[in-house]
Amino acid sequence: GAWSSALQVGDVAGIGVAGNGDLFDAVVLSTSGDIVAHNTNGTLVRWTAPDFSRPTVLASGHFRDVEDLCWLSDAAVLFSCSLDRTTRAWCVCPDEMVEIGRPQVHGYELKSLVSLSPSILVSAGDEKVIRVFQAPKVFAERVNSFFGVAALTGDTFVDAVAVSQPALGLSNKSGSGGAVMADDAGVPDEPQLAASTLFPEIDKLYGHGDELQCIATSP
Repeated sequence: GAWSSALQVGDVAGIGVAGNGDLFDAVVLSTSGDIVAHNTNGTLVRWTAPDFSRPTVLASGHFRDVEDLCWLSDAAVLFSCSLDRTTRAWCVCPDEMVEIGRPQVHGYELKSLVSLSPSILVSAGDEKVIRVFQAPKVFAERVNSFFGVAALTGDTFVDAVAVSQPALGLSNKSGSGGAVMADDAGVPDEPQLAASTLFPEIDKLYGHGDELQCIATSP
């Protein structure tokens, strides 16, 4: 007889339950009945039996070459950029390294980045433009919650409630129409990382006629 669907996880009607990456491999754990799947964004996701509701990120990371790294001043937060066109933020502890945000999801391969202050991040890539981002307060609160101390403080973090990227644009814009930034204390899951942890872009620097390979700042 015909088989009928009893359960569906992942992308449903265009909603990125597992993030923007398509699922391409999955297994059911014999001991617990949980479903573990890998997606094209480099993330290993787990749905826990019996309700299989909110997915848990087991491991995440870039799925193409990492081009540059920089530390966020005053905190054990590492930023990375990659040829997979994303910039990612990591909280680094002695026994673990957790992806805490995805400040930039871009249309060009990213080559270099630098942190100018606890709240200012600058990136460059194949588009010949340097982009400047300001971290939102939600990001600082999430980092502080993760470490259990006020690692990031001050009034330089922007009050961005929602950040989005226009369908035909490359600039992260704060305001209405964007995904509401994840503000719970836990580590963000893949849908939140992909859609609601962007940093708003505050400036662009033009001038180069060819693709950028590296940027640096003086102390």
